[in-house]
Amino acid sequence: MIFKNYTNKFASLGMLCLANIFSSEAQNLVLNPDMDPKSGAEINGFGQISKAENWSTASAGTVDYFSSSATNSELKTPSNRQGNQSPAQGDRYAGIIAYENNIYSEYVQVKLSQKLEKGVSYAVSFKASLSEKSAKAVKGLGALLTSSKNWYFHSDYMNKMPSIQSMNFVSDVNSWTEISGTYIAQGGEEFVTIGFFVPKSQQDSTAKLYVQDVATGDSYQRAYYYIDDVIVKGGTASPMPMPQAPVAKPVAISPKDRDGDGILDSKDACPDVAGVAKFKGCPDSDNDGIEDSKDACPTVYGIDKFVGCPDTDGDGIQDSKDACPTIPGEEKFAGCIDSDKDGIADNLDKCPYVAGLEPLKGCPDGDADGVADGDDVCPTIKGLAENKGCPAVDEKTKQALKKALSGVQFETGKDVIKPTSFPILDNVVSILKEHQEYKLDIAGHTDNAGDRKKNTLLSEKRAAAAKNYLIKKGIQANRLRSEGYGPDKPIADNKTPAGKAKNRRVEFTVEF
Repeated sequence: MIFKNYTNKFASLGMLCLANIFSSEAQNLVLNPDMDPKSGAEINGFGQISKAENWSTASAGTVDYFSSSATNSELKTPSNRQGNQSPAQGDRYAGIIAYENNIYSEYVQVKLSQKLEKGVSYAVSFKASLSEKSAKAVKGLGALLTSSKNWYFHSDYMNKMPSIQSMNFVSDVNSWTEISGTYIAQGGEEFVTIGFFVPKSQQDSTAKLYVQDVATGDSYQRAYYYIDDVIVKGGTASPMPMPQAPVAKPVAISPKDRDGDGILDSKDACPDVAGVAKFKGCPDSDNDGIEDSKDACPTVYGIDKFVGCPDTDGDGIQDSKDACPTIPGEEKFAGCIDSDKDGIADNLDKCPYVAGLEPLKGCPDGDADGVADGDDVCPTIKGLAENKGCPAVDEKTKQALKKALSGVQFETGKDVIKPTSFPILDNVVSILKEHQEYKLDIAGHTDNAGDRKKNTLLSEKRAAAAKNYLIKKGIQANRLRSEGYGPDKPIADNKTPAGKAKNRRVEFTVEF
């Protein structure tokens, strides 16, 4: 199997003179690689990967969690709704839809036990198996290492380049396919995201370039993969052995051959240092055919052009002046390449395969709002950096949420919304349908009268009741979040009736 491995310096593309050596004893940095469930968690429905300790979804798509202990038979291992596959290790694995109708893709992520060290090489791998119910297979499965937790608000392709990637179709439904590669850390990476990565410039052609048919009949018209055995291990780069300098045959050391190299002192230009006959007894330590005294790099195998110094990648640029010494590059990029031809060398380009802008470190900005497309929640609408690339919240929305703050009423001591509040919540529904980029944080609050624990529980239930009302009106659940804070966040003085009334509220806050 051929793997395509992208790193910040594309180290794996030029390993003619370097070999990454990783000890089999090295610790796997992935937290909970066996996908053990959280304490008390019950696996009883689809999209529950967050019930595995340190695992989560990285986008608006849902990720399934399969286990032999699942209470739902459709989520058991090895036999489940998607097919039949034994885990690569343990008795659990994740499940993602990599491709469905060119509009839907899921990503799973896991946290590492420590941050990666800058400049250190890491062996990264995971195993994937196509489910038997899939009618499609893809090439482009990969892993992305990031310093912060990924959250891609949409459910289509994540516009980021992976750290390692396989460009072979993964279509085996009987066994696991390992996808692996070497990654040179930029420093601080702490999360691994796994899924189907497609360059933004080719996403309109995904079905043609990255997807193939593998089955017909009752199979689902998508590519569904089981994911297991995620590994990140540290290592170091080590030069491959260079040709050794000839070793002089043992001879009896005499006053006429002080260095014992078999060349008499009278004919030895370097009588006190063992050498070779070719250079009249002087040494060529790196065996590159250049005498040490004339070799600018006497301990490293090199070439005549650079007076004995190396050009590992053969691009005509001496390694000491080559920012990418293992990848053939161009002189104007200090020996590196510019894959997307945007004038920014790949080693300095955060989006090396998509032409971008220098202020955004080589990433594109389709709507010209100063926020790179990969970080822009609204990549086709000009917006504000503080809103993650989305426009400012309009006055109509502000007024509606302000009205909801004091207008949503509940039956006394209950989480039952009064019918008089329905028009206010319906207005919020209209705004969310009009602005698909909006997410909503719903926070319940109480005054300080009575038992604090009961108040906190009541505030949670009221916030959840408002959330459920919006869901029943057609708002996607993944755009809503509810939380109860009880009496902990007052906005007025609880010593007066008026203040207590203000503190009993449900707040709606737009997020992006």
